[in-house]
Amino acid sequence: MIPAMTDPITDALARDGELAAFAKSVTVIGDPNGTDLQAEGEVSLVSGQVVSFRHDLDAPLGNQVLKEKLSDQGGSAIGEKGRHILGKLDGLDGMSAADLGALLAGA
Repeated sequence: MIPAMTDPITDALARDGELAAFAKSVTVIGDPNGTDLQAEGEVSLVSGQVVSFRHDLDAPLGNQVLKEKLSDQGGSAIGEKGRHILGKLDGLDGMSAADLGALLAGA
């Protein structure tokens, strides 16, 4: 069974035959113009449909997106600290991943 994103990475997972077979169907080509925080590409499904994606971890996120992420994940993962940080987000527009990291480190 291919694990979910939230499953821990273990030695058993690294040796999983089904996951290894899936990995052989993936091709990754680096872009010298991108950073290690960016990903862009296409996924071709068996049906023939092509799904494009683009993600930049350093791009500013809207305040509402940050609040939703902290409410859904941060609050349960880091408890009181997450709720403290969530309380500081009102009025902070365009916070980058680096800004959020600094907030997490100083909370």
